[in-house]
Amino acid sequence: LSPLSIIALQHIDYFGLYDCFPICFIRALEAARLAPVGGGGKWVEEKYNLWLKCKGDGKRMSTAGFPVNTHGGLLGFGAPWEVPALFSLVEACEQLSGSANEGGRQVAGCKRAAVYGNGGIFNASAVVVLEALEKTTTAQKAPELSFMERLAQEKRIDTQTPL
Repeated sequence: LSPLSIIALQHIDYFGLYDCFPICFIRALEAARLAPVGGGGKWVEEKYNLWLKCKGDGKRMSTAGFPVNTHGGLLGFGAPWEVPALFSLVEACEQLSGSANEGGRQVAGCKRAAVYGNGGIFNASAVVVLEALEKTTTAQKAPELSFMERLAQEKRIDTQTPL
């Protein structure tokens, strides 16, 4: 039994997915089960249309509905040789520490992040799941639902099958 098999999608709050080309991003979405196999393009189109609507209304799209590559991704800022996944790891750490406030990209209540990177021509891949350290507080709040837990409640994804 792999240690990752006990972590289901519903436990992940932020996804840093390798997106050097649009097809790589779509395949990563499908592999992460954020979109059904063959449905990644439609998922991207739905999120893009939501972004356009928000932009047209003069609003910023909430990270609650799209907790993926909140740093802009490689398609947004480029892919420096040999270190593109490092940017996703840095973003994951910022999300987990609550310090991704610049540009409104913080995923509220982010406790776990999954970062996926790939190398070569789809011949090497790595996934890391990071978890925030628990902070002690004097007033305990009810836990917030993660992005994946909200999707599971809406019965839009299967969260019971281990990754």
